[in-house]
Amino acid sequence: MLQEIAPHHFNNAYQPDRLPQEHDYVIITLNNEVALTQEGRLPGVKDVDTDQLTYLFMIDDQAYYYTDQALPSQCSYAAIRGMKDSLQMYAAITGVQLARWYQTHQYCGCCAQPMKQDTVERKMICPVCGHFVYPHIAPAVIVGVRNGDHLLLSRPAQSQYKFYAMIAGFAEVGEMIEDTVRREVYEEVGLKVKNITYYRSQPWSFSDSLLLGFYCDVDGDPTLTVDQNELSMAVWMPRKEIPLHQDNISLTGEMMKRFKEGKDKDSYQ
Repeated sequence: MLQEIAPHHFNNAYQPDRLPQEHDYVIITLNNEVALTQEGRLPGVKDVDTDQLTYLFMIDDQAYYYTDQALPSQCSYAAIRGMKDSLQMYAAITGVQLARWYQTHQYCGCCAQPMKQDTVERKMICPVCGHFVYPHIAPAVIVGVRNGDHLLLSRPAQSQYKFYAMIAGFAEVGEMIEDTVRREVYEEVGLKVKNITYYRSQPWSFSDSLLLGFYCDVDGDPTLTVDQNELSMAVWMPRKEIPLHQDNISLTGEMMKRFKEGKDKDSYQ
């Protein structure tokens, strides 16, 4: 998956007083795209003409910063999923998630006064009324629904992504995550499920989410009743015919591959 960067080490400890070094990188983003140099890499501190940099995190001995200053002349905006360097892609999407949070929390939601960055924790705080906000992370499920030797595959209705996916959805307020699995499967394809088993998680910065992967089995009638508002299609796919994702960055792709190889009932190692 995208976050598996060993032997590199990701460190998101908050260090707002760390001074930028020449070998550090800078995140500049617009409409969920990221600024890249002509070589397809994130710009370095030496490439940007500003000292207005917000510390984000470290990978190994290199820090990553965010700025909302102008695009450097030698850079252009590009889609993150098109980046060739997987480590830089991971840094880019994680940095863009934090940048998006900074951009959308400049003013207090209680009294509308300008927010300031806290000096101790990564949070935005209102100096007038004391309201504070931490980075937004939304829990969501990815569900591999099994019917014997078949896996339920689908495509979202409101997405340009045309590859096969699995049932997915966000947890609701007051809802246990296992109930999110049951509700999403029933709402999207009209199935009841049993034997819900947790597999693995993945932070998915594209949607500010923490994905929780589950496998489960259909309980009773396997006939699909597709909610066309949620899905463009859904199908029971035989194990041997399951197509594999080519980019190897997502929990969805990993779970589909695991089912295809007959490893879906094994514990994650």
